[in-house]
Amino acid sequence: MSERKSSGAFPVRTAARLSGLSPDLIRAWERRYKVVSPSRGPRGARLYSSADIEHLNLLGEAVGAGRSIGDVAGLGREALRSLVERDRESRGLPALVAVSPPANATESAGAIAARVLAAAHALAAVDVERELSDGLAALGRARFARELVPPLLREVGDRWAKGELSIAGEHLVSNALRSLLAGLVRSRRNGTGPSVLLATPPGERHEFGLFLGAFAVLEAGGSPVYLGCEVPAREVGVAAVSANVRAVGLSCVAQANRTRARAEIRDLEGLLPSNVLFWVGGREAEAVCSPGSRATVLYDLAALEERVRRWARETGELEGTLERELLAEREGR
Repeated sequence: MSERKSSGAFPVRTAARLSGLSPDLIRAWERRYKVVSPSRGPRGARLYSSADIEHLNLLGEAVGAGRSIGDVAGLGREALRSLVERDRESRGLPALVAVSPPANATESAGAIAARVLAAAHALAAVDVERELSDGLAALGRARFARELVPPLLREVGDRWAKGELSIAGEHLVSNALRSLLAGLVRSRRNGTGPSVLLATPPGERHEFGLFLGAFAVLEAGGSPVYLGCEVPAREVGVAAVSANVRAVGLSCVAQANRTRARAEIRDLEGLLPSNVLFWVGGREAEAVCSPGSRATVLYDLAALEERVRRWARETGELEGTLERELLAEREGR
């Protein structure tokens, strides 16, 4: 069994690339011989430490020298290293150089997106889901949401519009991403900071911007109130009051829906309480907000996250002040 002495969180694809073993072989040795014990990331994805990868590399060397995996699987890393060194010496090979994943061992979002697109073109649903899950494990939640999802969605949309990607391929990517993003939001639903209501107006069926917005709110310490797509202004206004939210955010990306979105935004401006901020984001945000509109255009997720983070910080400072005042009153009595 491997000994854990160093940190890391590398998906099986990276572990395979660095150890020279195939993902299937790693899984087989793990299942049959318990040679490594990876941790689990989002949706159960295997995550291997630097120590795991070093151990797999040593096992690969030993087996490559002609030894049976059953004979070496139970060796600790130091004993295995000594065995490999002796094998190398007897074969006149240079001394073993330790293999450790570099700091940038995880793959880029662009490389992950390229594999997802290749799987989508091949209509390989299992591969699309696996590549996205591995990408989430490799990049982490924040980078996955910021660096992978938006450009991937744009590329999928562009290829579909040009006839380069089938409707079925587009649906495979969309459904897999929807499932992953919904899981990310659900897993972090314990936000206790300022509440932000998120929705799209009638005619706007694209919900990925809402998922990413909800995740940004959570990352910043806020609490999203997720209403979903095509919610009429009157319903948004009622929900904002009932949930006592700090702000309302609408996502608008469909150019064909511009006229209807403008009307809904005008109606909502008159329905929201004066102390509730009104934000609009997405590709069409600037086009659907009339001059002098009460709504503020947010040009990216970073702007949303910064506003919520500032609120959360101010809320924490206020709560700390109230606690100190209460303690002082108690001590005074």
